[in-house]
Amino acid sequence: MTKFRLLRSLVDIRARRVSAMRMAMLFVPTAGVLVLVAMALARIQLNDARSHRAEADRNMACTVFDPPVRGDVRDRNGVLLATDNTDFRVLRIRRNCYWEEMDLPGGDPIKGMSHAEWSGLGPNGRRRAEAQRFIQISRFLARRQDDPQVLVQPVPRRIYPQGESVSHVLGYLGEISGSEIGRYSHAGYNLGDRIGKSGVERAYELSLSGKRGRREYMINAAGNYVTDRAVSYPERGEDLTLSIDMRLQREGYRAFVDNGKKGGAIFMDPRTGEILAVVTSPSFSQEPGPDRLTPMNWAALAMHEDHPLVNRAISSHLPLGSVFKLVVASAALQEGIATPQSVFHCPGYFVVPGRQSYPPKCYTSHGGIGFTHGIGASCDVVFYILGQKLGVTNIAKYAKMMGLGTKTGIDLPGESVGLIPDDEWKRRFGGGREWNAGDTINLSIGQGDVQITPVQVARMISVFASGGILQTPHVARRGEWKGNRLPLSKETIDAVTAGMRDAVLNGTCRRMSDFPVPVAAKTGTAQTGTRKQPKPDHAWFSGFAPYGSEPVIAWAVYVEHGGFGAAAALPVARQVLDKAYELGYFGPPDPQYVAAHSARSKTGAQ
Repeated sequence: MTKFRLLRSLVDIRARRVSAMRMAMLFVPTAGVLVLVAMALARIQLNDARSHRAEADRNMACTVFDPPVRGDVRDRNGVLLATDNTDFRVLRIRRNCYWEEMDLPGGDPIKGMSHAEWSGLGPNGRRRAEAQRFIQISRFLARRQDDPQVLVQPVPRRIYPQGESVSHVLGYLGEISGSEIGRYSHAGYNLGDRIGKSGVERAYELSLSGKRGRREYMINAAGNYVTDRAVSYPERGEDLTLSIDMRLQREGYRAFVDNGKKGGAIFMDPRTGEILAVVTSPSFSQEPGPDRLTPMNWAALAMHEDHPLVNRAISSHLPLGSVFKLVVASAALQEGIATPQSVFHCPGYFVVPGRQSYPPKCYTSHGGIGFTHGIGASCDVVFYILGQKLGVTNIAKYAKMMGLGTKTGIDLPGESVGLIPDDEWKRRFGGGREWNAGDTINLSIGQGDVQITPVQVARMISVFASGGILQTPHVARRGEWKGNRLPLSKETIDAVTAGMRDAVLNGTCRRMSDFPVPVAAKTGTAQTGTRKQPKPDHAWFSGFAPYGSEPVIAWAVYVEHGGFGAAAALPVARQVLDKAYELGYFGPPDPQYVAAHSARSKTGAQ
């Protein structure tokens, strides 16, 4: 019995030792795991608290970007042309911080109107409609507790106080497209941002646009709005001053509209290249709808038969007619083919070498006619003779040297290149045919395949006005704009401008002879269509003033299918020049002339 007890005690002792060892073996790794967990929890609580707090904040904050306020655009005299006004938009905050724009609760009294309805309200009706809209916004803000997920965000809205007369210069804004995002990705643009689509709004987008801000809207677990805070504020864009004189711009537009004419006009300072007015008719409103230019409205304008979205002053390319004779005259003098004393014979037609039928005609038989009066009377035969002697190569050379058939570099988007045809061009694009004498005849008087824009013509006229400097036309008064001196002698420029002066005194521009300051000018009547399908001619009138002293204005006006240049285009230029005279562009005005001009304007007389 004693032995059995002793054996049992030994077994118990051994079992206790084994249990203790097993407990120790389990405790050590468990303790180690607990230590690691404790360390991790401590790190999370102590070291990562800041980052996790920020993460938690992000889970309850919705980011909405505040659009920047664009810079103002003003004319050379400080007249406001474009600015941002305060507007509002309504946002609904969804779960997961998604947000969407929505209409005002109860309906927006303006947004649903068509352009015709909005225009029909008149100024007082528009003000009442906008006041009603702000009243609805105020009432909505007072009832915020009814729908805490709906917010009102102040946003800028672009307005253009001067209306349609300057629309093509300023352009308009629209929502950025996918391709534009790629182009402007370096500037931080995103979907939904406003961006300039045409005019100076597009040309100077990066300086006008400014930088957007960021605002965080805090929401609770139910997705309801709690409060908001600005993370960064929007930065206002730079202001832009244009060389445009709104008084001349408005007068030019009125000259087209009051007479129901379509066309374009450029008035520029030949000394600097600054554009004083760039007019296009018909034009468009930058706000066809009450709030913005919608895609539907844009499509309707783009497909309109009058093409009001086309800036005819820089984008229309068409035959130049007799204004092109100034290029041929300059080339003939420079190449020694003619002198200011040269005399020609005009029997009323010209025999083309190698062609028996359809001789090109002049509008009359001038008989013996000198070089200067050949320009003034716009005698076609004189320029048929000069053109045949010069040849296509020389004519094209001088035309391109004077900036025709190439972009001028004007700081407005959408400028056309135009075309000065030559023998190489005809071989490539004329079915492989060779240039012939008849082609040179057409080119000599600005017909045939010649395609020129009004801004190119104004630039070419400025060469004669400035004594041989080819300026770069521009509408923004910023940066440096330098001209290039052309290899034209003073004798050549004096002889050609004398012919332009003769056109005013004795030729096709006699309706400008009574202008208070001397004018040098040239008309053009450019044929369009074909013999089987004729169309009314385009009318041109270009020139500069004053002649005989330092010119301050050069211009080019064209009236689409207007007929004779002296009858259709000249009155448009005269109306703008009368206004310029009244404003003192040519020095102190004569009160009697200004009074007579005002009387003519009121009665509608030209």
